[in-house]
Amino acid sequence: MTGAGFDTANLVPLGPDWTIIPRLPIPKAAQVDDSSAMTVRKVAGYLNVDETTVYRLAKRGDLPGFKVAGTWRFKKSDIDDWIERQKLAAAPARSHGEEKR
Repeated sequence: MTGAGFDTANLVPLGPDWTIIPRLPIPKAAQVDDSSAMTVRKVAGYLNVDETTVYRLAKRGDLPGFKVAGTWRFKKSDIDDWIERQKLAAAPARSHGEEKR
């Protein structure tokens, strides 16, 4: 959709009216990558669990995370390491027949 010769993709909401603001490229240093912090929602999706499970595990100290201004954040590399530790801890139980699914 265009209006007055402008592409609406370049419109950014400012209050009740739309104002045309040119979109500037995001500097590479500010772009999100695998080393960036993940939110509770992202971690929940990544682990395929409910967000309350992520909060509970983080609060207990079972899931590696940290708070920024009172909000939980997680490093993907820490979550991946945690997954590997969980798999290793579960492996002896499976090999001894203690856990059956």
